[in-house]
Amino acid sequence: MNALAIDPGTTCGWAAFDDTDGQIESGVVSFKGDTPESDCYGGRFNRFAVWLVEMLGQHKPGLIVFEDQHFRGKAASVLGLGYQTRIMGVAHACQIRLMAVHSQTLKKWATGSGRATKDGMIRAAKAKLGSMGQGRIGNVFGNDEADAILLLCYAIEKDKEVADEVL
Repeated sequence: MNALAIDPGTTCGWAAFDDTDGQIESGVVSFKGDTPESDCYGGRFNRFAVWLVEMLGQHKPGLIVFEDQHFRGKAASVLGLGYQTRIMGVAHACQIRLMAVHSQTLKKWATGSGRATKDGMIRAAKAKLGSMGQGRIGNVFGNDEADAILLLCYAIEKDKEVADEVL
């Protein structure tokens, strides 16, 4: 089963698993606007929703795994929850299963500590990719992409339907 992982944010990390070749593709995308008018919450949410629909068409996931948002402060909470509701709405409309993973759960699974640093998560993502035979271990990527890769690896390990395609 194809799967798509999303670390939602203004700089959004994503990772996709393709069950036809067993490869993981990943990257980041920014939803920051060029002007104050386009940088408002609504503009970011609209760009995110359009991007998400494009990703679904490209990767055809049967599962979307995403970092479950928690309250961190005004702007971060509004943006995080706004992106999360877009994921839920689009997934519902397209009948795609969802898996939400709390950031501390992911950190503990990936590093053994629920308080892992961004650098620790990047090292963990590189190690997971290496253990899965993915050729990207030497590539440098930021914490948003690392979190998405780890979300995808978590789903591969924890979700039976996805794991059956990998193992």
